[in-house]
Amino acid sequence: MSISSSVKISRTQEKGKGLFAKTPIRKNQQILKISRNLSLRPHIESSLNSIQIDDDTYIDVDKQDTWQYINHSCSPNSMLDLDSLSFVAISNISVGEEITFHYCTTEFDLAAKNEDFLCKCNSTNCLKRIKGFNHLTKSQKQSLIQILIPYTLRKLKLGSNKIEILPGKPKYDVRISKNNV
Repeated sequence: MSISSSVKISRTQEKGKGLFAKTPIRKNQQILKISRNLSLRPHIESSLNSIQIDDDTYIDVDKQDTWQYINHSCSPNSMLDLDSLSFVAISNISVGEEITFHYCTTEFDLAAKNEDFLCKCNSTNCLKRIKGFNHLTKSQKQSLIQILIPYTLRKLKLGSNKIEILPGKPKYDVRISKNNV
């Protein structure tokens, strides 16, 4: 298993194993690259550790890949950047802090696939049950807009207005009409 020198795998109190910072990580810093040994699969063939990138397309993890240990948080400190195939810090991360990302930024409808789960992140804005992007309120979707992958951005509709998506690195620039906010 190849692991970045800035992270380590450790046990968490409630979530099994997780990925933690061994060194300080700066906002916008690449934390971890997704293995080149990834597989693209339809949902029916994907594992529970896969990440949805289109309606029926999932990046599936190599069983030895470190990113399978990045747990969900409703207040994440990283995001998936598909341009660089890596997880990137969206805030400064301290030594010993768990690396997390918001699963709803990639997963559209976990509930429809019977893969929804009780959240154990304990953040102040915890959703309690993670069902997928489709089940979020308008304001919850709005709060994630800067860290969504292109797939969930395409799925996003606020009100009757459309969102213009402009690809960029490491995030995607999104312009929203004031009527949508």
